[in-house]
Amino acid sequence: MKNLVKLINLFVVIAIALVEAGDCQTQNAQKSPGQSSAESVELAIPNFSRVNDRISAAGQPSQQAFEQLKKMGYKTIINLRTAEEGADKEKEIVEKLGLRYINIPITPQTITQEKVKQLAEVINDESSGRILIHCASSNRVGGMWFLHRVMNESCSIEQAIEEAEKAGLKNPSLKQTVMEFAEKNKN
Repeated sequence: MKNLVKLINLFVVIAIALVEAGDCQTQNAQKSPGQSSAESVELAIPNFSRVNDRISAAGQPSQQAFEQLKKMGYKTIINLRTAEEGADKEKEIVEKLGLRYINIPITPQTITQEKVKQLAEVINDESSGRILIHCASSNRVGGMWFLHRVMNESCSIEQAIEEAEKAGLKNPSLKQTVMEFAEKNKN
C-alpha cells in the first residue's frame, strides 16, 4: 500500500512538472513585443512585425494579405522593391483596393538621402494612416527604418539598430551599409 501511495505521489509530481513546463514553452512561443499574433496569423505575411501603433514592417505580402490589411485599417503601402522585382504589378493591385501606394525602390547600392527623406515625408504625413512598409524579406525595411530614425528623428544608433533588427534588418552587409551611410550623412 505504501508503494502505491509513493507511486501516485510520483505521478502527481511528474504531471505538475509537465504542466508547468508546457506553460513555459507556450509563453516563450508567443508573439514578440509589438507584434499582434492575430495580425501575423491572419495575414500570413513573411516577417510581419509592428514597428509602432501606425507602422508595420514585412516581407512581400500576397494579394489576399493586401485585402486583409485594408480590412484592418491600413491606408498606405510603401514598397521598397525595385521594378525588376515586380513593384509595378503591385501598384495596380494596391490601388484597386483603394489603398495609397508608394514605391521607394532601394537596394544597398541605391540608398540616397532623398529616399530617406521621401520615407520620412510619408511617415510624418498623418493622412497616411496606418502604414505597411515592405520589401521581399523586411531586411531593407529594417535598414530604411534605421536611417529614418537616426537621420530624421535623432535617435541613438543603439536604439535605432535595435528597432531596425526588430523590423527585419538581419543582413550584416546591409547593416554595415546603413550604419556607414548614416555616419556620412548625419545632419
